[in-house]
Amino acid sequence: MWGNNPAEQQKRQRDINAARQKTIVSDTEKLLKLAAALKAETESPDSAQNLPQQMSQWGQIERLARGIKERMSYAASSPSGYIPYGSNH
Repeated sequence: MWGNNPAEQQKRQRDINAARQKTIVSDTEKLLKLAAALKAETESPDSAQNLPQQMSQWGQIERLARGIKERMSYAASSPSGYIPYGSNH
């Protein structure tokens, strides 16, 4: 799967990290859009009527934030899988 060639392994690790970074950026953009929309909704005079929708948006924001946090804390650095970023492994 990973091959024995160190250059191939390094390229694969860079590719995995690049894909992870792209996902982080995309999810962060979604998070910011959702947060801005929710802020605008809660500042509107009839925000109490939209409470169920706001709760749903809060849930989406929370899930995105947790996913971003998790992806940011891990980096592909070994053929065996992911290890926490900054680890001595």
